[in-house]
Amino acid sequence: MGVKTVLPATPTDAYGLLATAIRDDDPVVFFGPLASLGVREDVDYADLQPIPLGVGRVHRPGDE
Repeated sequence: MGVKTVLPATPTDAYGLLATAIRDDDPVVFFGPLASLGVREDVDYADLQPIPLGVGRVHRPGDE
């Protein structure tokens, strides 16, 4: 048993991670930082799906 921590970057990520956190057997800490509350995007409800925990997503790659 462990505690998992999630930090969504976009509204689509927030939906997917929250859905997964609710269904998870272990406790999950869901952070919603103040800086990300202003992020807006058009969300297609047909594309919303749970995002598995432990798998990272790269929205914008950095410099190598």
